[in-house]
Amino acid sequence: MAKKRVCEGYTIIDSVRVGNTEVVLGHSLTAPQPYVTWVSYEHSGFDNFYMGHYFSDHQKARIDFYQRIAHQWEYYEPAKRKCKEKDPQPPVR
Repeated sequence: MAKKRVCEGYTIIDSVRVGNTEVVLGHSLTAPQPYVTWVSYEHSGFDNFYMGHYFSDHQKARIDFYQRIAHQWEYYEPAKRKCKEKDPQPPVR
């Protein structure tokens, strides 16, 4: 069972790692904006969270969570190389 992670009163309820970056979604029962998305990095042991986006609505937070994951994939080098390898070669004329 994974260790429960809490930051600034927010319990991490979802997370996705892309290379050496992790995007997390947190929830607090007492915060005025009860949902947050953060980014975390391998060099900090995925224990420090940065660049918080705060929300009062779970659906908006979830959308931001997925957008941040997509953004990380755009810059993930191994994924970029695989896409280039799969791109069809243009026809020779």
